Amino acid sequence: VKSIVWKFGETVVTVVENLASAISQMFNTVGDVLVSATLKDDAGEVLTVSTTVNVKPLGCPNGQVEQNGKCVDSTTEPQPYVSWNFDNGSVQDDQKLFFSTVKGNVALENGVATFNGGYISVDAPLFMNNECNATIVSRVKYKYSTERQALIATADLRPFTDPVLIMITAGKLEDVQFADTSNSRGIALTYNQEINTVPSDAWSTITLRLTQLTSTTSKLTAFVNGVAVGEKTTNYSHCITYDQAMPLTIGAAAESGLTRWQGAIDFVKIYK
Repeated sequence: VKSIVWKFGETVVTVVENLASAISQMFNTVGDVLVSATLKDDAGEVLTVSTTVNVKPLGCPNGQVEQNGKCVDSTTEPQPYVSWNFDNGSVQDDQKLFFSTVKGNVALENGVATFNGGYISVDAPLFMNNECNATIVSRVKYKYSTERQALIATADLRPFTDPVLIMITAGKLEDVQFADTSNSRGIALTYNQEINTVPSDAWSTITLRLTQLTSTTSKLTAFVNGVAVGEKTTNYSHCITYDQAMPLTIGAAAESGLTRWQGAIDFVKIYK
């Protein structure tokens, strides 16, 4: 055998002439990838073997971030506009910007809020109004149900008027948005249903990000554990707006307590 030709997916080819050399590959996407190795001698191809590998997202420990395929220490982590960590048995935000109260049964222990039919009401009636860039990051333990469960929302009982909303149904991010309510428009995400899954009874990180790309375009992206599961780009600048005051709730949609969260929440962080 003179060489081994490695092929990762459809485009990446690596030729190894030293047969004792180790081979490594960094993938830019997650999911199933076909990997093949072709052994060659002076006359040409000898044998090709292949297998399918499942590429998973790189998960870095707390205090580190992914950079060029490696976990490195984070020294420039941005500070959130507002966050809830539920430390010291409190539902107040870390920045003390708003006043929060528990409605119903929410247990607070070891920095985790466990929702047992209750929710958290935050006195922030026009939350993030007129913001054109916003990110919500939350670490949650989702309890599977075919019922709709709201992680966080600013909403009322009218349909399609929720400036902020993250909703999960049957293990899928079903209804998420930053709505431009005063202009009666929202962004409906296009999901990759094969990977749009929130694990049940396990800690996961859910992220919803609104980005103003240009003065005339915006993009909304949803992530589960660092993997983009849905996105949509608009041909107009999309910002969060309200047509009337609406409550901010964690673990429910609207003060009526609809679509209540049935699992636990470690933290909620919001950036702008």
